[in-house]
Amino acid sequence: MENMTVLLKNIPLFETLDTSSLKKIKKLLIKEQFKKGKKIIKEGVMGDSLFILVEGGVEVVKGKGKTAERVATLKPFDFFGEMSLLENKPRSASIIASKNSTLLRLSKDDFEELMSVYPKISLEIMKTLSARIRETDMKLIADLTRKNTELKRAYRDLKNVQDELIKAERLSTIGRVAGGIIHDLKNHLSVVKGYAEYIKHSEDATEPFVNASSTMLHVINIILNMTQEILEYARGEYRLETMPINVDTLLNEVTRLSLKELENRDIKLHLKLNAQCECEIDPQKMRRVFVNIISNASDAMQDGGELTISTLNKNKSVNISFTDTGIGIDNETLKEIFEPFVSKGKKKGIGLGMSIAKRFVEDHGGHIEVKSTVGKGTMVSIHLPTL
Repeated sequence: MENMTVLLKNIPLFETLDTSSLKKIKKLLIKEQFKKGKKIIKEGVMGDSLFILVEGGVEVVKGKGKTAERVATLKPFDFFGEMSLLENKPRSASIIASKNSTLLRLSKDDFEELMSVYPKISLEIMKTLSARIRETDMKLIADLTRKNTELKRAYRDLKNVQDELIKAERLSTIGRVAGGIIHDLKNHLSVVKGYAEYIKHSEDATEPFVNASSTMLHVINIILNMTQEILEYARGEYRLETMPINVDTLLNEVTRLSLKELENRDIKLHLKLNAQCECEIDPQKMRRVFVNIISNASDAMQDGGELTISTLNKNKSVNISFTDTGIGIDNETLKEIFEPFVSKGKKKGIGLGMSIAKRFVEDHGGHIEVKSTVGKGTMVSIHLPTL
């Protein structure tokens, strides 16, 4: 190691002292070696020395075991251990050699004597302590900011989980109630279905009656399937039964069944079905999606209006759009349009229609979106992959 007096002159703690003073101080310093990982100062123990790091490196560590946290890293010519001597209290942290290190140790008695004889040393200590406090404050602020961000994220995640649990419980309740309702509904529909089949197959039935009974049977089957789908959705138990289906053909079928209701409400239907393509879909479930959207559009046009249904085949995807001239949807409701039980402004329904539609469309590998302007109308777009 180089000449001790020159070395001390390079240490900020002593740099303001003259050569004569440095020669006196060097006689008080004891050189010590510490191997990497060696504990130099132990937290909670009364201090008896000030240390000056000459070579190597040390870390300031608070806590023990898994809770231990590195709070600072010191470099050559830094000093440590002064707080315990100044406050006459146990060490507030441990100091551990992060690499093989050389230190100079000054006893407590010699430290106190130097403080009284050389006031400039006290000033250097105060300057260093002030810088360390400032650095600690910045670290604390950064840690608090990080922890605050983590807490916000944890709260958001917890809120999302809570919302999902509430939805699951509500759906479970709907499932239990729907089970009883569907059971009773099937009994009543079975009676109607029986009479419809009797009329259809009666030898005396004329063609209009046969056609009417066939339509009744078709609608009854749709109602039964729809109620079963609600039950399966609420329970989270359903599977797709897909097959190649011409989208335009399916839409023609759905609109034919809805036409009478639309006419009764003075709603003019415009069909622009130009896709002429097939998709691998579950016809029953996709029919349910279309019926829901048409029903919502009809509800939005209580005083009449126009509903335009169009299809476009482009880039291996078919775009199916339903555009109405109804009252529109406000932004607040639009943000929650696909959430279960959202039925704001509707006189009927429990708010599952669009939620079911979204799940069914996404299960088919597609996506659905809604755009709306209050007072002008709404457009629902469905995109499905084509064969």
